[in-house]
Amino acid sequence: MTLAWKSSLPAGQKMVLLALCDNANDQGECYPSVTMLAAKCSMGARTVQQHISDMEASQIVTREMRTGRSTVYHINPRKFCTPADFAPPQNLHPTPAESAPPPPQISHPTPADFAPITIKEPSIEPSGTRKPKVGKAGSLNVSIPEWLDDGVWQSWVDYRKAIKAPLSPQSAKLCLAKLEQLRSEGSDPVEVINNSIMSGKWTGLFPIKQDAAARPAPSRSPMQDVL
Repeated sequence: MTLAWKSSLPAGQKMVLLALCDNANDQGECYPSVTMLAAKCSMGARTVQQHISDMEASQIVTREMRTGRSTVYHINPRKFCTPADFAPPQNLHPTPAESAPPPPQISHPTPADFAPITIKEPSIEPSGTRKPKVGKAGSLNVSIPEWLDDGVWQSWVDYRKAIKAPLSPQSAKLCLAKLEQLRSEGSDPVEVINNSIMSGKWTGLFPIKQDAAARPAPSRSPMQDVL
């Protein structure tokens, strides 16, 4: 957190980086959802995703995609801090006089050749923010594909509940099939979900076009209301 505050990153990237650092363990690893980061930074999910992509391009943050689980973020402070921040402290003690006796040598006993060596490996997931492994999407009992972040999918499930159109197990499967189709046609599933959430009223999933901002809300068929 201290090194992130000292960085000279643009304001948006710096805010997202601080949110990541706030969730990271001592190894610089964390796995918060995009929804959590968006809430902490008072930003939209798409804006948070863009800042993370920009920092990933600068090697400040790397992402580790995991099948059926949330994305792990690895923070590299050497990419956003100056070398001086990592320099060892200067020795400010005066040089002893030439006539001063040498300091006593303290020799540590050598352990037995057959003594066991204990190595403490870092935890993959921060213990303070540990959450259960996600294999199924809650009570909907549907498998989340590898290419879809579970945090983004959970945002879609929560959104449908908020607009009084909760997903059933069958409609959840249809939504995932629709995302698979749109993905094969060139649309980003994350942007598809975020676009529908930002509309505040859509219950369906639609392809992303270049002029998506100017596109009127698509008409909904009865099948889309089921989704």
